Amino acid sequence: MPVTSGISGFGTTLSWNGTALAELKKIGGPKISVSTIPMTNHGSPSGFAEFVGGVGDGGEVSISGNLIAGDTAGANAMITDMIAKTIRAVVITGPGSLFTWSFNALCTGYEPTLDFDANLSFTATFKVTGVPTFGYTSAPQLTALSITTTPTTLFPTFAAGTYIYQVQTSGTSFTVTPTCATADNITVNGSTVVSGNASSAIAIAGVGTIVTVTIVCIKAGMINRTYTITVTKTS
Repeated sequence: MPVTSGISGFGTTLSWNGTALAELKKIGGPKISVSTIPMTNHGSPSGFAEFVGGVGDGGEVSISGNLIAGDTAGANAMITDMIAKTIRAVVITGPGSLFTWSFNALCTGYEPTLDFDANLSFTATFKVTGVPTFGYTSAPQLTALSITTTPTTLFPTFAAGTYIYQVQTSGTSFTVTPTCATADNITVNGSTVVSGNASSAIAIAGVGTIVTVTIVCIKAGMINRTYTITVTKTS
């Protein structure tokens, strides 16, 4: 069993003006930053400098890849747009469409490498203009979630798009039953539970005891979707 949740970057693409650039090897960025404005004054607590956020900067994106002469709508069009100083839409799409970065950019640099004993390649840089937008694909939502306690009421009432719940109980143990038929796997506090089946019993003892239950929906190539139930022993 793998012990990491990391995902290979193989299969990531970058499109320039709607066309994916051919045979890219490396995509870096956008490197986003926010400037700071100094607000330190004679009343600053403990004599420490104070700042507020200033202007954001979408930074730059760097790419490298094989130089493909026939990539007329991709890298070659990018060069033409750079010379004309034309701003274009850029979309970076992660493997399996796991995530996207979308932004407008100006190509600010292009350099081919034409060594006699190596493949033809190139590097290029883009300057992001405006706000880059990050999007991602999440695992499916639960379609049902129940808990066996006394009483058995989730607060708020279960809804697929609600991820945090509270329960008050007078019992000494309980189980959780999550349902999501389209998930590859569901875990309750790290242990796998079959969709529509109850978890193992979770003990709760002593008035005032609080137990946190974490339910995770897992789907290959997607961001895990997590639900949390906080159970409090009241009597």
